[in-house]
Amino acid sequence: MRRTDAGSAASARRVERPWGASGGTGPPAAVLPPAQRHGAVRRVKLLARLDSAPAGSLILLVAPGGYGKTTALSQWVPRAGAVSAWVRVGRDDNDAGRLARHIARALQVAVPLDLARLSTRVPAGSRLDPADLLATVAGLRRGGRPVVLVLDDLHEIGSRASLALVRTLLDEGGPVLRVAAAGRTRPDLVIPDLVAAGRCLELGPADLAFSEAETRQMFGATGQAVTPDVARAVVQRTEGWPAGTYLTALAAQQAPRGTGRPARPGVISGDDVYIADHFRDELLAGEPADNVRFLLRTAVLERMSGPVCDAVLQTTGSRGRLLDAARRNLFVVPVGPAGDEAVDDGHGPWFRYHTLFREMLLAELRLREPGEELGLHRRAAAWFESEGRPDEAIEHAFAGRDRLQAARLVDRRARQAFAEGRGATVLGWLSRLDDAALAAYPPLALTAGWIWALSGQAIRAQSALRVARAADPAGPPPDGSSSLESATALLAAFLAPLGVERMAHDAGRAAELEPAGSPQRPVALALLGLAHAFAGRPELAGPALAEATQLGLTYQKRTAAFARAQLAVLALRAGQEQADADIAASLALLEEAGLERSFEAVLTHAVAAWGAARAGDTSSMRRHVGVVQRIAAHTSPENVPWYGAHVSIVLGRAALEAGDAVAARGRLEQARQHLGHLLSEGVLRAEVDELADQLASLVAETSASAGFPGPVALTAAEVRVLQLLPTHLSLSEIAGELNVSRNTVKSQVAATYRKLQAATRAEAVRRGRELSLLT
Repeated sequence: MRRTDAGSAASARRVERPWGASGGTGPPAAVLPPAQRHGAVRRVKLLARLDSAPAGSLILLVAPGGYGKTTALSQWVPRAGAVSAWVRVGRDDNDAGRLARHIARALQVAVPLDLARLSTRVPAGSRLDPADLLATVAGLRRGGRPVVLVLDDLHEIGSRASLALVRTLLDEGGPVLRVAAAGRTRPDLVIPDLVAAGRCLELGPADLAFSEAETRQMFGATGQAVTPDVARAVVQRTEGWPAGTYLTALAAQQAPRGTGRPARPGVISGDDVYIADHFRDELLAGEPADNVRFLLRTAVLERMSGPVCDAVLQTTGSRGRLLDAARRNLFVVPVGPAGDEAVDDGHGPWFRYHTLFREMLLAELRLREPGEELGLHRRAAAWFESEGRPDEAIEHAFAGRDRLQAARLVDRRARQAFAEGRGATVLGWLSRLDDAALAAYPPLALTAGWIWALSGQAIRAQSALRVARAADPAGPPPDGSSSLESATALLAAFLAPLGVERMAHDAGRAAELEPAGSPQRPVALALLGLAHAFAGRPELAGPALAEATQLGLTYQKRTAAFARAQLAVLALRAGQEQADADIAASLALLEEAGLERSFEAVLTHAVAAWGAARAGDTSSMRRHVGVVQRIAAHTSPENVPWYGAHVSIVLGRAALEAGDAVAARGRLEQARQHLGHLLSEGVLRAEVDELADQLASLVAETSASAGFPGPVALTAAEVRVLQLLPTHLSLSEIAGELNVSRNTVKSQVAATYRKLQAATRAEAVRRGRELSLLT
C-alpha cells in the first residue's frame, strides 16, 4: 500500500538532476518503479485480469486513493513478459514537451541499448520535441520487443496536448507497446475510440476492491488471524477499499490514541483515528475550504442529488459539485434514487459517500460546527416529504430530533408500510417515539395501537388506546376517520379490552359517527357485525356484515373480504348453502387486492377449511389449514384474543367435520387459552363448550385418542423455522434470521420433524409443501 498525495510526483520532479550531474548517481526516482512493500497482498485474480489486456492496448486503473493501483501495477509489470518503463506523472507534465522528455528518460532506463540514438537527444533540459519521442517509439515497434509503459498518477494531466500524446504513443507503438495508466480520474479524451476498438481494459473500484480472501491475507500480513465472518464484516464496512482494510488491521493490532483497547475489525468506523487521519491528510487537506464545507454538510444525507443538497444547504450549484467530486473520485459512489442502480429520476444523478468517508465527515462536522447537523436533517426531512419519499423523511426527522415532525410522518406512512410486510421497520419507528410523542400527535397513538395489536404487543396497544382517549380532539385524523372520537372507538372495538359486550358498544359508536361515504365505516360495521355474532344476536350481525361488504367493495376490499368470511361462518352454523358463495367471494376479494397473506385472510381460509371439510374435500381442507398456519406465523390472530378464539373455534369445527380428533383437540385448547384473556366472552364460551362436547362424542364413537401430534400442532415459531428450511441456511444462520439462539432453533426443528413425521430436512420441506405450510 502506498501513501501518495497530489504533490508527490511534482516534488520528485523538482529535485531531479541530469544523469552524471553533481550528486546524481542514477536515474531519477520519477522514472523508477516503486519498491515492493514486504507483506503486500498478492492480487492473483486482479493480475489475471491485467494479463488479459491485448497487445497494443491501454490499461486503465481508475479509483480513489488507497485502492492499490500502483501496487497492482508494480506486481503485474514483472510478469507481463515485456520491458517496462515507469513514469510518475506530475502537474508539469501538462506540457506535452515535458511529458515527452519524462517518458523518454523512462525508456532510456528500460531499454538503453535500443535507445542509444535517443540518449543523445534527451538533454538535461526541461523539454523534448514529442516528434522525437514518437519516432523512437516507432523504432521500438520495428524492433518487435514488447514494452509496457506505466503512467502513474495520470490524473495529474488535464491538457489535451499531453493526453493526445499518450493516445498517439499507442498508435505508434502498435502491438509491441501497452500503456498501463493509473489515476483517480478517467481520461475521457484518450479512450472512447480505444474502447470501441477493443483496445482498452478499464478497471475501477469494484475491480480493485479486496475480496474476503484478500482481506484475510492482509490481516495475516500484520500477524492477525481473522475468521471468515470477521473478514466479511471488514469487507462490508470498508467496501473492499484496500487502504481501509490495511488501516482496519492496524487499528485492530494496537490501541489507537485516546483508547485503552484495540478496535474490533468488524465494527471499524470512519471516525477511528487511523481512518480519520488518512481521509484528512489525503483528501480534506488538499481541498478548498468551500469544498470541505460542502462535503461535511452533505454527509448528513445517505443519498445525494443536486436538488436535495441545494435544499439542505440553502444554496445552488450542488449538482455541479457532486459531478466534480464523482469525476475526481472523492469517495463518491453513483447510486439510484432508491439506493439501487445509478439512474436519473429528474432530481439526479444520485450519489452516496463511501461508508467510512461519510462517517468521518459526520464526525468532523460535529467537531467543527456543533449543532449544525440538526438543522440540516430537518431541512432534508422537509425536502424528502415534499418529494413523496416518506421513509427518508422519517429518518431525517428522527436524526433532526423533531419529535412532532417524526410523529406526523410515521403516522402517514406506518399503516401502508406495515401492510407491505415491513413490520420490523415500522416497529422500529414506533420504538423511537414515547407516550409523550403519541400525546403530542394523537393520530399516531391510534396508528400505533393498531400496529402493536397486530404485532402481538397487546400491552403497548392498550397504552396507545389510553393516550388516544385522553387526547383533545383537533379535527379528523389523516386515516380517513370522521373524528378522533370515532377512530378511538374503532380501535377500542378491535382491541376489546373489556370483552365482547363493550366491543359491540364501541363498534356501534364508531358506526354512528362515520358517514356513509367514509372509508372507515365498513370497518366499524364489520366489527359491529362480529360483536353482535359473539353476543348471540345473528339477526343483527347479518345486516351489519352485509352493509360492510357492500361499502367495502368501494372503500375497503380487505374489510369486504373479512365481512364476507364472517357471513360464511354464520351460514355454515345455520346449515345454509350460501356459505360456499360467501367463501368463494371472500377468497376472490383477497386475491384481487393482493391480500392473501393479510390478517383478514386468516378467517377466510379458516372458514374455507370448514366448508371444504363439510363437503368431504379433505385435501382442500388441509390446504386451507396450512395457509392459516403459514399466515399466522407472521400475522398471528393470537394477538387479538377474540379473533384468536374465533378462528380456533372455526378450525376446530373443520377438524370435527373431517373426523380429526387430534386437530380438534388442539384447536379446542387454543380457543380456551384465548378466552382466558377476555373479560366477557359472549357466546364464544358456549361455542367452546359445544366444540368440547362434539369432540367427546367423536372420540367415543370412533375410539380416537389424542394420538401422535400432527401438523396442526405446529407452533407459529415452528412454522417460521420450517419456512426457512428450503433456503439451505445452517441452523446458526436460521437463528440469526429469527433473532433466537441456535439451541432454540435446534429444538424447534426437532419438534417440527416429529409433528410432520419427517426424518430429514428434505422430507420436512416436502411435507410442508403438501400441507401448504410452504409456498
